[in-house]
Amino acid sequence: MTFDAFAEQSAHSFIAEIDEVAAHRGLRFEEAVEAVYDMLEQPWGHAAMRQMVWDNLRDAETAEQEERAAKLRALYKDVCRRYTGHHDRRAESGRDTAPVWH
Repeated sequence: MTFDAFAEQSAHSFIAEIDEVAAHRGLRFEEAVEAVYDMLEQPWGHAAMRQMVWDNLRDAETAEQEERAAKLRALYKDVCRRYTGHHDRRAESGRDTAPVWH
C-alpha cells in the first residue's frame, strides 16, 4: 500500500469514527470533532472510542440493520487496532465493557 492510499484510508476511517461519536452522543459533526479530540486526550479516551462504536454496532444489530452492522463490525475492528489504550474508567465500577478485537 502506498503512503497516499494509507493516508486516504486513515482519513476515511477517522471520519467514520467521528460520525459514530456524533451518532452516539447526538452531536453535529463539528461538535463531534471537538469531542473526539478532547476524549482522546484523556487516559480513558481509547476505551471510550471503542465503547461508542461497540454500542452503535450493538444497536444496529438489535435493529436488524445488517448493512450498517457490517460496516460497524469492520470499523470496530479497525478502532480496536488503532486505539489500544486499556484504561477504562467503567471497568473500575464493575460495568460491562466492550471486547477488544485484534
